[in-house]
Order: sequence, then C-alpha cells, then structure tokens
Amino acid sequence: MNLNLVIIAGRVTQDAEQKNLPGGQSLAKFSVATNNYWTDRDGQKKEATEFHNMVMWGKKAETLSQYIKKGTLVVVEGTLRTNSWDGEDGKKRYKTEIMVNNIQLGPKASGAYSKDDFADIPAKPKQQQEEESLPVIQAGEEVDSKDSLFIDDDDIDSEEIPF
Repeated sequence: MNLNLVIIAGRVTQDAEQKNLPGGQSLAKFSVATNNYWTDRDGQKKEATEFHNMVMWGKKAETLSQYIKKGTLVVVEGTLRTNSWDGEDGKKRYKTEIMVNNIQLGPKASGAYSKDDFADIPAKPKQQQEEESLPVIQAGEEVDSKDSLFIDDDDIDSEEIPF
C-alpha cells in the first residue's frame, strides 16, 4: 500500500501569488512556516522553523488566494511532489512542494476577518438553516427510522449498488 499525505498547520509567510496560465488554468503559490520545539541533552530549549512551499490549482486557487495573507494561520492537507531540473551550472536541482487538496483558514494574525471579506457569500435563510439541522434525540427516547443517522441493512437493496 502507498500513501502520499501531508498535513501542515502553520502560518503563511507571504501573500498567495495567483497566476492564470495560458491554458486557462489558475495557479496559486504560497509558503507556510511550522515550528518544532524540543529540549536538547543539556536541558536547553531549542526551536527550528521549517518552510513549506504550497501549490493550489483551479477554482480553489482563484477563490482562496485572496484570503491567504501573510500571518494567517492555516491547516493544509495535500500531497508531496518533487520536481527536478538541471541548473545553469549543470548541477541537478530539486524542489519539493505540497499540492494542496484541502485548506482551512484560521483567524488573521492581526485580528478577525472583516465583514467585507465575506460580503459576496449569501447567508442562508433561517428557515433553511433549521431544515438542515440534525434531529435532536434524547437519551432513552424511541427513534423514528426517518430520523436515524444510521442505515439498516434492510434499507439497502443489493441490486441498486453499482459495483
């Protein structure tokens, strides 16, 4: 079994740089710093900072690049990709990047997001919010099957499974 999965939680070191490539594809690049703390043999506290290069593609790059600003706390899930090329001096060069699959933005380093940051996102009507909420079930209460979050084996028809 093979698995290429990276999860990084850290602070953005520079504003995201978004580009539109000639083929119409969007690309955004930014860097995230993570810190590691430990105590050495002599009892001295140590700290090391790692910098991780991030790459986002497509609609995600277009949308999120405007919110990824220096100092923002982010949690990124992605995969590692290493590119290699021959430098001008003839030596082989390598660059490892994280291809972003999912990203969660935290609060800005200088404070909360302003209302203007999310002005273009429509709010759901209160009635729709209530309809989408999960049913509340009290301990010991009889559960109606339509309110159940679980699927009984009797509810599954093997003929409907596409594989």
